[in-house]
Amino acid sequence: MQKSIDLAFDLPIREVSFTAYQPLPGTELTNKLLEDGDLPKDFDFSMIVPNSIVYAPRGMTCKELEWIRKKAILKWHLLPRNLWWYLRSLKKLKFAIIKFITIFLRRNAK
Repeated sequence: MQKSIDLAFDLPIREVSFTAYQPLPGTELTNKLLEDGDLPKDFDFSMIVPNSIVYAPRGMTCKELEWIRKKAILKWHLLPRNLWWYLRSLKKLKFAIIKFITIFLRRNAK
């Protein structure tokens, strides 16, 4: 995970999305997680909504994964180049504020 985050910071890109794996019914990886017992057989797929973390790999909790994600998002948006980009346009600034509220002020992880 950290290598992926570091790569995003090293690339000359303007926008990035840090997301967590969402187990989708019928996919090969989800079926393997179910077979291996890493995902409960009665997993409630209706819990999967945007900006939520409903699954964490073995050895992690959803809260830990959410913290890593939020830290990466915050660090990205506080980079001087990105702050300047947001401040140059009211539309971009509004987008950043809505994203911040959605991700940081709404409780997501279990």
